[in-house]
Amino acid sequence: MRIYHAVENWDGGDILSLERQYGYNDAVTRFEQRWPDGCAAEHVQLVHCYDNLADAINHAREFGCAQVLEIDTAAGGCELDVRIDTVEDGCHHPVVQGKIAANYIVNVHEVTTK
Repeated sequence: MRIYHAVENWDGGDILSLERQYGYNDAVTRFEQRWPDGCAAEHVQLVHCYDNLADAINHAREFGCAQVLEIDTAAGGCELDVRIDTVEDGCHHPVVQGKIAANYIVNVHEVTTK
């Protein structure tokens, strides 16, 4: 299965959840600044993705991200544990707990502002 994750500028490393990047309290604050819907506590430990490239590119354009990473959930020799986030109405999307190791990333799509 392929899933997609928008990033500002990928450094070639693992994709980390906000919690792993900033710690729980800082991650909740950052999440609530962008999405003040009250579900930060359930979301900061997850890496949020899309199930198709078009939606990931639209997200990247909306939030000023320069790249979309294409992730092959079986590329790392072990299938990623992908779940579907159903907390947000009408926006069900794949998520991975904690991190996605870099060896699962199989392509980098550059995003234009068009």
